[in-house]
Amino acid sequence: MGCNWVIGLKIDVDEISGKGMQMFMITAVGTPVVATPLSNEFNKSGRDNLTISQEDLEIMMGRQDIIENLERKILVLSEFTWNFIVEHQVVEVAQRVLQEWPTKQSQDSQYIEIMVKKYFDTIPRKYASKELYKALSGDKGTVALSLIIELKLSDLTLIRDNFSSGDPEVCRKVMQTVTSLQEFYSQEDIERIDEIIKKIPDIFSLKAKTVKKTGILGGIKEQWLCECGNGNDSEKSYCSKCERDKYGFVSYEVNPEEAVSFLEKQRNALVVLFGSCTQ
Repeated sequence: MGCNWVIGLKIDVDEISGKGMQMFMITAVGTPVVATPLSNEFNKSGRDNLTISQEDLEIMMGRQDIIENLERKILVLSEFTWNFIVEHQVVEVAQRVLQEWPTKQSQDSQYIEIMVKKYFDTIPRKYASKELYKALSGDKGTVALSLIIELKLSDLTLIRDNFSSGDPEVCRKVMQTVTSLQEFYSQEDIERIDEIIKKIPDIFSLKAKTVKKTGILGGIKEQWLCECGNGNDSEKSYCSKCERDKYGFVSYEVNPEEAVSFLEKQRNALVVLFGSCTQ
């Protein structure tokens, strides 16, 4: 075709089976183009002749005004400002946007919640994930956690790095994002998953103790003693008193065993997919 470049490349992997046979079909779709490198002379003259539209200038000036007001701590998020930072993806105000999340219901609370979600769903995913994981250690940590899960902004690199923070509360929140899938994966993510799996037992050790108790009829019965001091039958997953498991997690939270199980399944699936791509 005479092209020397392909843009918009998309690769699909499908499995075909029948009559006792199985094979993988890999389909690649893209747009062929002819790309010509710019000469140094063109680069120099092009820079001299560069033109900026009025609209681009107004947008940049608007961004600079917002960032300056943020630094001076006088930024007010009016309806116009909300629309501007969402439309033009002003990532510099991410932490300020998160602080706007209402602490109680009011006339404007629903609108603010919608705009906060829209903002983090619109800005580039790598910035959204980074800022939300960063916020897990702050006063809006619970809000940041819910946004990571709802907007599917989980990130294996950030999970691994946050597990190294040593902060028990941050690690507990990060654990809840482990079972969410990120948008795209690379082969390096397999190594990241292995690192996370190794870290989890070190961070989240068993808080319960196994004890043996004499029953009414004289038999020996095994129980696990919860951190709250309550004894529970060995077959029970959660404490009958505080409703926490042996690791200290409640039923609606992802506990270490569930996290490791999910990560192992995820890892195995990635190994198969990347293996089929290289065959």
